[in-house]
Amino acid sequence: MDFLISPLRKPLTGEIVFLGDKSVSVRLVLLSLILKGKITLGNLPFSEDVKSSLKAVNDMGVKLLKENDCFVLENTEPLRERGELPLTIYCGNSATLARLFLGLSANLPGIYELSGDDSLSNRPMMRVVEPLRKAGLNISFLKKEGCLPLRIESKGQTEFIEWENKASSAQVDSSLLFASLSSEKPFKVSSPHTFRDHTERLFAFLFARENLRHSEKLSFLTKTNHELYFYIPGDISSAAYFILLALLKPGSDILIKDVLLNDSRTAFIRKLQEAGGAITLHIKGESFEKYGDVRVTASSLKAFTVEPEEAASMIDELPLLAAAMAFANGTSEVSGAWELRVKESDRIACLISQLKKLGVSCEEKPDGFKIFGGFSQASNIVLDSFGDHRLAMTFSVLASLLPNPLMIMNADCVNISCPDFFEKLKFYGGKNVE
Repeated sequence: MDFLISPLRKPLTGEIVFLGDKSVSVRLVLLSLILKGKITLGNLPFSEDVKSSLKAVNDMGVKLLKENDCFVLENTEPLRERGELPLTIYCGNSATLARLFLGLSANLPGIYELSGDDSLSNRPMMRVVEPLRKAGLNISFLKKEGCLPLRIESKGQTEFIEWENKASSAQVDSSLLFASLSSEKPFKVSSPHTFRDHTERLFAFLFARENLRHSEKLSFLTKTNHELYFYIPGDISSAAYFILLALLKPGSDILIKDVLLNDSRTAFIRKLQEAGGAITLHIKGESFEKYGDVRVTASSLKAFTVEPEEAASMIDELPLLAAAMAFANGTSEVSGAWELRVKESDRIACLISQLKKLGVSCEEKPDGFKIFGGFSQASNIVLDSFGDHRLAMTFSVLASLLPNPLMIMNADCVNISCPDFFEKLKFYGGKNVE
């Protein structure tokens, strides 16, 4: 569906709240496959990726229940032997679901076939498959080497491995953390750069108080009758678009309430602060994740640089930071962002092609881009999101801040991560036609 986005009619003011963080939510939903008992989730978002994850665990036998405003996942038999017929798990657009399920399947004896939509079926899976094969999991590709669909044959046990996570991918790291539960000792995984640490934090929350040896952890999950409650903080990656809108729309002053403030997810905020953005964080608490409020007031931005060692920690927000660079005073640059080439789209090529339509002086690099601040926008411009939710939201932010309305093609893909994005934008007058 195409949306016409008009300039914001008023500054962003007041308080904004967001549904739960997608990355955290998918991990908690998948945890139900190996945790005996009940997991109650508050503020669970019903984005498409989370819906795909819920359907996957339900197909595996996890019961899904609603209790008041919470969602309950109940698994009384988390480890079950399966017969010779494979169970098909459809992952939709969610690479997190596909890659983490690969690791989780190491603990679940049986045969599984993973598939996804056209976009996911072209995203790289070998980065996860290769170490899991080395650990003893039997994985075969059914059509195209390195991509979905694929078949997994699991015996419920793996061998210890040492592995370098060259892509600095949180999904690779999380997949191997889950898989290592089926090994006698934890896998040794290294990486050149830092990345999201949600699974490490989840494991620390589950196991720290029990003082368990590694070989006892899976038994602890599958033998104990657990009852756990998680309130999922608001999605910081979805909030990022409104943070930038508030920074760049004169007169804006907003408070984003109860949002995820995990240090591995706020690098983009630190970068915007470095560029002159008036953003303050108020930490309110920390259980399995740090959360709190974000205050944002309108600011002028100066040019900034994202170095290779920083790129992995803000990979999802880099397209949005490109929009910030277009409004910043001076020349900005991103390097080391190879991973953008293998997201839902080639985010480097697609982003730069559309920025040029807006008259932004910019250059595509193999591992990033260079942007020279300023616009020479004409009217009646149509931007293509390429079915990529991060690009659709980035272009909507640009359209909301420029003087002329812009048409965004295939903008309904925002439902993958933030289904109420346009509802929030419309409140400030930024969307007027579907």
